[in-house]
Amino acid sequence: MTVGCFSEGYGPTYRRQNQHTTGPLPNILVLDNGQFHKAKKLVVPSNVQLTFLPPYSPELNPVERLWQDLKDQLAFDFYKHLSSLRQETRTVLRRYTDRAVASLTGYDYLLEATSVLSS
Repeated sequence: MTVGCFSEGYGPTYRRQNQHTTGPLPNILVLDNGQFHKAKKLVVPSNVQLTFLPPYSPELNPVERLWQDLKDQLAFDFYKHLSSLRQETRTVLRRYTDRAVASLTGYDYLLEATSVLSS
């Protein structure tokens, strides 16, 4: 979903800001500064760019807004069984379109950082 989201949601903006860029759009993976994201044995494919957020800055992490939206849709319902909550979570997640995810996770700083990384 992330690649499709970038291609359809951010792609045109990215192309305008990076007119010199040709070829496929980059696959950008935004990470917090958890040690597990910086493992010495971590192999990052050549078509993936890692963008690390500053320490202790969850408000900058695009996925946090998606998680908040998901929690808002699930929080006020009562589920008798964990399996019911899991099923409702799956249902809600399936309703997200690439455009909706792009809207929730779209941050200008990501596009600007990407343009710097790719130049």
